[in-house]
Amino acid sequence: MIKTRKNRPLAMLISVAVMLTMIPMTATSASAAQFPIVAGVHHSLALTGDGTVWAWGDNTYGQLGDKTTTSKNIPVQVKVESIIALAAGAHHSLALTKDGTVWAWGDNAYGQLGDGTTAQKNTPVPVYQPPQKLSLIKPPPFTALAAGADHSLALKEDGTVWAWGRNNNGQLGDGTTAQKNTPVQAQVKGVIALAAGADHSLALLPPQMKCGSGPLLAWGDNAYGQLGDGTTASTNTPVPVKGGNSYFRCP
Repeated sequence: MIKTRKNRPLAMLISVAVMLTMIPMTATSASAAQFPIVAGVHHSLALTGDGTVWAWGDNTYGQLGDKTTTSKNIPVQVKVESIIALAAGAHHSLALTKDGTVWAWGDNAYGQLGDGTTAQKNTPVPVYQPPQKLSLIKPPPFTALAAGADHSLALKEDGTVWAWGRNNNGQLGDGTTAQKNTPVQAQVKGVIALAAGADHSLALLPPQMKCGSGPLLAWGDNAYGQLGDGTTASTNTPVPVKGGNSYFRCP
């Protein structure tokens, strides 16, 4: 079996993306549509109706968020509350609160926690919120999450995409291949849904018809053609998926 960093089976990483956010949603209600259960390579997270998060499995990097690095074979409560959405990377975890704040914990070797450091955390820490150009204006809240193996994505209410973590294949979409330990804006706007593979990212734009879906964009690793642009060349900026505006058309 082909494996990646830290012995990550590719098949398990694919399941991370499947459990995330590649579903139609509006920017203002994106979080409500996300799944209440997600999985990393060897850890699992579940969101309950009261906004608490429970985790179990491998805890080598603190990805369970229970102030330990001891693995658990039964769910333990994560030290975070008022959560409405979750995402899981290979060995890190993300949670979105009702007020639009993103919390992160676990492996941080590539800055995938977005807290300005590369130190792993066994309790949730807030992801840095980039300020507005006019300091008196409150930044729009985050509304949706996605996590790749070692990178993280968040969608804001204004349709912008913010990314942080590993960027060796351009999976942050900011026009560079330098890793980031705080969020940077991907070169795409008007997004309504996100998804992340191991080292690539996807975004869905609004429908161009009364029904159906809008264009699909992709960026990052493309060794297997996972960007769908007709090539196998990786890219650090979003490119259209060929035929991406022809899927999910009206019946």
